[in-house]
Amino acid sequence: MFTAVCHHCLSIVVAVNMTVPNTLIRGTVGGEALLSVRYHSFSLDPPVIKWQLRREKSITVVQSIGTDIIGTLRPEYRDRILVFDNGTLLLHNLRLSDEGDYDVEISITDDTFPGEASITLTVDERISRPYIHMEASSLLELSENVILNCSHDNGTRTTYRWFKSGNPLANMTRFMLSPDQKLLTISRVLTTDDDIYICAVKNPVGNMTSQPLRVTVYRRSSVYIILSTGGIFLLITLVTVCNTARFYNHKYSNTKSSSCPVRTGHPPRTTLSRLYDHPDHTLMSRVGNVLLCKMVGTCLE
Repeated sequence: MFTAVCHHCLSIVVAVNMTVPNTLIRGTVGGEALLSVRYHSFSLDPPVIKWQLRREKSITVVQSIGTDIIGTLRPEYRDRILVFDNGTLLLHNLRLSDEGDYDVEISITDDTFPGEASITLTVDERISRPYIHMEASSLLELSENVILNCSHDNGTRTTYRWFKSGNPLANMTRFMLSPDQKLLTISRVLTTDDDIYICAVKNPVGNMTSQPLRVTVYRRSSVYIILSTGGIFLLITLVTVCNTARFYNHKYSNTKSSSCPVRTGHPPRTTLSRLYDHPDHTLMSRVGNVLLCKMVGTCLE
């Protein structure tokens, strides 16, 4: 008794076996990205390779038989794509719009099931050198809400850090960072804040540090002494100019055309100490306040 075996009636289900060395690729604007895949098949036929960019409606990036591209590439991919015979895709001159999830499918005629894989590509812009912006780097003690802004012209997906005298800063009683840490606010300036400040910016493709910024804090008492001395010098200069003008007007002209007031008598002299003891806003404090506004951008009340 024979049992006939039909060898052609038996079939083996074969699929393309794919591997992906790295499922996350980070690229830079203007650079290159290699979306690397490998496949294994028992068939010797060339593979049919299809790459798509996942969107609400998937975009076909390229389709090829081996390395021979089928059809016409979309305008945004022309002269920017290279397909290798193992299915790997090379993207040139990266753009921010290239970011996303890429799906690859490799099929071979003799194989029943195609191989599939996915790779995520991120594209970032390199960071330009940051700089610290503030209205005035010279501050008066006890000034309120002084803001340091870490700015830069280029860079995507950035994170920020602040350093004072080389030590990292965090949210404290008087030092407050914005949610993205781009802004540093000093709520009430003290003389201990007189220091060097730096901001550092980082993203997935690089990092940069700003030039150090020296913040100078003046004591209020010291500023009054300096400005009072300057006020005395200013008064002496004004008196000297007026006296000189009177002398020339008296010598060369009979008319009283001088812009300086003519003094007919000698009023009681006020000692220097009484000038400082005068209550409220004296002439010295008014002159000092004007000079202070010019020097540090802060006016005293």
